[in-house]
Amino acid sequence: PKKRLDLCGICELGKKLLKTKENLLNESQKMEYIRDKTIYEKHIKVVENEKDMFNNFRNILDNETCLIVMDYKENFRLSNGGDELSYDFYNKRQVSCLGIALIFKDENGNEKIQYVNYLSEILSHDSLFSADVLDKFLEELHVSRKYIHIFTDCGPHFRSKEFIYRVKNITNSRRSGVSLHYFGE
Repeated sequence: PKKRLDLCGICELGKKLLKTKENLLNESQKMEYIRDKTIYEKHIKVVENEKDMFNNFRNILDNETCLIVMDYKENFRLSNGGDELSYDFYNKRQVSCLGIALIFKDENGNEKIQYVNYLSEILSHDSLFSADVLDKFLEELHVSRKYIHIFTDCGPHFRSKEFIYRVKNITNSRRSGVSLHYFGE
């Protein structure tokens, strides 16, 4: 994470737990400590499980399988560069960027990665935009694999019923097996 807001609350809690001296806690604090430690340990297992699953899928890639990784980048402002008026500097148009990586094997069995960034003036990172971009991405890159594994972060724009429904429609319309996975924070 580059900013403090990109950090995971459970991981930060775990860092605090590691610094805690358990023998100095009273009974209620020990119970809370044990509860928090259990939550942290389960969280770490989930995070590691998803990383392992991604790596396993990547290791067994073949001509019928591809991986798609989607994530929003930080919103940023567009600039002309060079000299600009103060008005222009303070009134730059903001855009959001949804980055997608397609990982697949070519006909020679070599792993290839294609990156595409979609810019939008929609700054809310909503489910509709996310699903529309996924559809557009699959069409533009002519993704026609038997199995498509999609990995995203845990953002609400990827966990909504609307996004999941649209992913299900991809399964039906493309006659592909599609799985949706979420990286832990």
